[in-house]
Amino acid sequence: MKILVRCTGFVGDHLFTSDLAKELKEYHTEVLEFGIKEVTVDYLVQVHQVMGLFENNPYIDNVYIQGVDDVDTYDKVYHIPPVDQSVPPPLYFRKACELKNKNTGYEIYTNKGYDLSAKTQMPTNGKPNVAVQANWSEKSFLYTPEQYKAGIDHPNETGYGGARRDVQKIINALSLDCNIIQVGFPAGTPNQKGQPMGGLVSAGLYSMTASIIKACDWMIGGESGLINLAAGVGTKTIITGDFVHQLYGPNGVIKKIENPKLGPEFYFPNSGHVSLDPYLLDEEVIEQMRKLICE
Repeated sequence: MKILVRCTGFVGDHLFTSDLAKELKEYHTEVLEFGIKEVTVDYLVQVHQVMGLFENNPYIDNVYIQGVDDVDTYDKVYHIPPVDQSVPPPLYFRKACELKNKNTGYEIYTNKGYDLSAKTQMPTNGKPNVAVQANWSEKSFLYTPEQYKAGIDHPNETGYGGARRDVQKIINALSLDCNIIQVGFPAGTPNQKGQPMGGLVSAGLYSMTASIIKACDWMIGGESGLINLAAGVGTKTIITGDFVHQLYGPNGVIKKIENPKLGPEFYFPNSGHVSLDPYLLDEEVIEQMRKLICE
């Protein structure tokens, strides 16, 4: 039996599908009179970044980039729907694939060679190694409860408060107690399926980035594909809650959801992932992150 999983959306949306291959194989394996009928699961993806990681997944047989569209050869094609922010995406995708597993987590398989390389290059001075997404500032907003309730969107995508967090201030303060390791592309890099963030070179860079994050003790930033990557490789995360609240909270710009289920704390309950209060000032973010990381 041949199965195709057609992924959609951004990098994080693709990562959420990583466990579907194993579960689909288990679900569709048929024990016949003359033995077990083989089940193969292929993935058709829209972003280059995940190509290397999905190739590492022992349950995925083939990975194709969008454009390979010979779906007539498959017995079953699962179209992964757009994310519903009110449900943890991994669980939502399982339901879309007729799976009854209620697990909300997912596992990302890294390259063993990259893992060893990253591990041997990590600082060993006794301080926690903390990965920070290079474009965190783009994933941040700064507003008061009153500004959020008023819901007046400001120009230049600065949100209801008309300001973004001073991310560099937060990083500088934490660097006194932690080894800060920036990962990903810097702010201002176009997030497109073409060059440079989503282009061909990204597949290799993203796989190495996964191993670097895996070797770290923590990953901090805003809700993003890199944060979801960190959770998938088993690194604990701390995110500021302002980004999700601005876009999908009770007075969100994109959707209004009382309790959006986005962020590693919803995907991996009881695993130490933290989403901070969206209304914290930068000084309070520093204080809480330092306490979580260093104590």
